[in-house]
Amino acid sequence: MASRSRWNLPGQRNDKRFRNSEAVREIVAVRRSSEQIKTLTYEQFSEHIEAELAVERILQLAIQIVIDVATHNVATTHNKRPQDYEQAIELLGEIGVLPSIFAKSIKPMAGFRNILVHGYMTIDRSKVFDNMQRGTDDFRIFAEHVSAWLDKQGLSNPSQDKS
Repeated sequence: MASRSRWNLPGQRNDKRFRNSEAVREIVAVRRSSEQIKTLTYEQFSEHIEAELAVERILQLAIQIVIDVATHNVATTHNKRPQDYEQAIELLGEIGVLPSIFAKSIKPMAGFRNILVHGYMTIDRSKVFDNMQRGTDDFRIFAEHVSAWLDKQGLSNPSQDKS
């Protein structure tokens, strides 16, 4: 009998069955959460560790979804192997999932995600706040472009919520 780790959750996404439409729904949900937190002032954000941690986590999740979509699509639809996450995002521009200029403008988020996850350096709370205030539009735009590309490719899920 195979043991099941307590860390596996029911309904957890299996990377072997990754679906773009699921990623779009996830990024829309993360963006909605970020919109609620976006109303915080810098003072509220910096005075409450819970708010700071929530913002960091929301950014980490949203960026990870972008990376997942990038690495999945470059590998499966164009058989390319990016050297790193930034290149994976940039390749989305080259293969037509995103406008090239937009892909280049958001690719640094991969490095920011690494800082959040691995703590490569002290996290500058003002940059976290700034990325939350200005970066949520990037996630909306990303989801819109991926949805449009999926529709063009005939890969979208007809029952997908397009909110």
